[in-house]
Amino acid sequence: DNDPYPYDKVRGQRFVPLMESFGSDRLMFGTDFPFVLNEKGSYQGAVDVVSSWAENDVDRENIMHKTAERLFGVWGGSDK
Repeated sequence: DNDPYPYDKVRGQRFVPLMESFGSDRLMFGTDFPFVLNEKGSYQGAVDVVSSWAENDVDRENIMHKTAERLFGVWGGSDK
């Protein structure tokens, strides 16, 4: 494995440059589910590690749910 959990290369080579270039309001969390279940840490580990990369609560909330909610709507929310 070239970049084992907790994915330090991904953070340094992808996440940080994307944050600097686009900001958290244009990024969203995603995994290669169901394959992430076979990785160390599983799905929750991926959630935890990406959450830990955000430098503040606003960035964390954007990346982990607000950007997706803005694009796709709130899960289970109304279309009104």
